[in-house]
Amino acid sequence: PLIYHKIGNVVNISGVLGLTTSVNKNEVIYFDLPFAFEDFSSAARFVVSSDFPSTRYPKINSLVIGPGPTGSTKLQLIVFTDAADSTYYSIYFSGHYVCV
Repeated sequence: PLIYHKIGNVVNISGVLGLTTSVNKNEVIYFDLPFAFEDFSSAARFVVSSDFPSTRYPKINSLVIGPGPTGSTKLQLIVFTDAADSTYYSIYFSGHYVCV
C-alpha cells in the first residue's frame, strides 16, 4: 500500500515494500495513483539491506509515472539488482506529482 497526502493539487506519495532480489535483472513494480496526474517530480529514494540496515545505497533506477501493463497510468518503480544482491531488501521510496 502507498501512503499519500494531498495539498492543493500536489500529491506526495511514499511507500515501503520488500522483495527478494534476482541476479542481474530489472524489476518493474506498478502502483495505482490516488489521483489523475498532470506532472511528476521524484524525490529521494533508496533501499536498505535487511542484513545490514545501516548500509544505504541506491538501487532504484527510476520512479516515474507511465503506462501500466493494461495501458492505464501507473506509478512505476524500477529496481535493478546485480550479482552482489542475493538477499531480501526493504525498499523505501517517496515522490510527488501534480494532479489535474
